[in-house]
Amino acid sequence: MRIAVIELDYHSENLISFCKAFQDAQEEIAVFTTLKVYQDVISEGNFSSFRWHLMQENGQTTQKFIQEHLSIINQHDILFFATVESQYYAYSSCEFHPITVLRIHMINSFFYRWQNISPPKNLRDFFDFLHYIFKNLIKERESHHLKIFLKRMDYLTLTHEQIDFCHRTKLLSEGYQVLPVIPLAVFDKKYYKQEITHTLYLTIPGNVDTHRRDYKMVIGIFEKMIPHLKRPVQLTILGRPIGIRGRNILKRFSQMKTKYFILKSYSAEVPQYEFNQIMLLTDVILGPLQLESQYKIFNEQYGSTKISGNYTDIIRYGKPSILPASVPVEKVLLPLVDLYSSPEELQTILLFYLQGNRLTIRKQQMFTALENFTSEKVKKQIVDIFSSLIRK
Repeated sequence: MRIAVIELDYHSENLISFCKAFQDAQEEIAVFTTLKVYQDVISEGNFSSFRWHLMQENGQTTQKFIQEHLSIINQHDILFFATVESQYYAYSSCEFHPITVLRIHMINSFFYRWQNISPPKNLRDFFDFLHYIFKNLIKERESHHLKIFLKRMDYLTLTHEQIDFCHRTKLLSEGYQVLPVIPLAVFDKKYYKQEITHTLYLTIPGNVDTHRRDYKMVIGIFEKMIPHLKRPVQLTILGRPIGIRGRNILKRFSQMKTKYFILKSYSAEVPQYEFNQIMLLTDVILGPLQLESQYKIFNEQYGSTKISGNYTDIIRYGKPSILPASVPVEKVLLPLVDLYSSPEELQTILLFYLQGNRLTIRKQQMFTALENFTSEKVKKQIVDIFSSLIRK
């Protein structure tokens, strides 16, 4: 089987997991991506058996890159779009010969845009809102090209079983063919942290975006806990701040530093290697997700229309996690996750990790919980799905 994969939207982590699944596979894999994503991927392993086609960073457009490589793409059996979140016009006019499979990361932004427009909340948001309307929706006719692109896809796949459960029937009724969920993440044992240190290492992965995470709640909890800490806590905010609000959040965390509360944060984009090193050191992932998130100018809901990277980080890095109760968690992963419904519950969970044996218990359950996310099993899932399409 010959599989072509397109990842031109800078989601390195998704492509890394796909490549790890097929690292020693007999299938022929060709990857069409950017130089930056390629560099992130090869830092994770030897993928020299793949054929790499890299978009130049000297002004080459996505449309030109796809057109120049269309004859190569069309030599494959399956064309898998791992992520497409922009420049839909670059694909909408192409005649793809392979069976096409598109992974949908955000339901509302793709299918129900107009019912889910997020009105601007302040003057800065208002200007961003207008810019997107005039540039993307009017000048570039983004919604028009997205509709054409979606109709050209043979099959869609969603990112999580709960999202699939919520939307499969409606998408099928609208004429789309929906495949089973193709896993987003592969568990890599090299990130498993065996020892338990005196310092508890908490990490909030992702850019500091107040639209996506409730940092103020976390600040309020630590303001109560810090005077009573008897064990050091290092909190790493693993992402760059978004706008002045993101910078203000980091400033408030920084003002709370003490002997027992250590803060590590970043002012710019975190390189993939640095991200991986921090996750290797991490004991627990803290994901204080807002129920609603905004992508471009559209509302999304964690758990029902999109999944968080914090969720896939549990699998990818093999780490216990603390998440809001609104986030759907697969049954097999529940032994690794603590869910909270209020700030008080979150504080109680943090105290369990600081004062009790919660971390030891979670680590003992790690390999059993993640046995279905090994590279071998994920690869088999993907191959079974793709093979069934070729046999039709």
